[in-house]
Amino acid sequence: MDKPQDANGGGAYAGIDVATVTATGPAGTAGLTRQAAEDFLIAEARLIDDWALEQWNGLFTDDGVYWIPIDENLPTSGSVSIVHDTPLCREERIFHLTRNSFPAQSPRSRILHFISNVSVQARESDFLVRSNQLIYEMRTGDYRQAGIGELRPIVASVEHVLRRVTAGAHAGELRIALKKVLLINRDAWLGNMTFVL
Repeated sequence: MDKPQDANGGGAYAGIDVATVTATGPAGTAGLTRQAAEDFLIAEARLIDDWALEQWNGLFTDDGVYWIPIDENLPTSGSVSIVHDTPLCREERIFHLTRNSFPAQSPRSRILHFISNVSVQARESDFLVRSNQLIYEMRTGDYRQAGIGELRPIVASVEHVLRRVTAGAHAGELRIALKKVLLINRDAWLGNMTFVL
C-alpha cells in the first residue's frame, strides 16, 4: 500500500508532514524525543480518525503487526486475539472497510482519539513508545441495529514498536513494527469492533 501522501504526492496528510515528524530526534536518525514520538502518534491517530486507512497502513513496516490481544502475556502468534493483523490481514481489513458495504459498518464508525502519557524507551534496534489512549466511537442511524447512536468510550494502553527506515527515499523515517492495543476491558464483552483503533 502507499505511504502517507498529500494530494500533491508529498509526505503530508491533513497538514501533518509525516516525514518531518518522524525524522526528528536529538541524535539525528539515532534518537527519538518524547515530543517527536507524540507527534507521530497524533499523526497516526489523525489518519484513523479521518478514515484514511490506506495511508495509515503505509506507516507500518513490511512485516508490521496490528494486535489487540486478550492476554498480552501470550505470544502474538498462536494465541486468541481480538485482532491479530499481519500485513496481508491488515490490507484485507482495510479493503473491506473502505470498499465494501456490510452491516457492521453501515453507517461507518466515527472515531476520535485522545492521546496522553507518552513515553519513549530506546532499544538496540527500535523504540518502544507507550501511551494511554481514549478513543470515542459512534455510528449514526436508527433503531434497526443495536448500539446505533450511542457514544462509546474505548480506553486502552497502547504500545508502538517503532523502527527507522535505513535506506531509500524514506531513510530516517519511523515505521510501526508492532502496534499493541491493550483494552482495559479486553476480557469482557466489547460489542462491535469492526473498525480500526
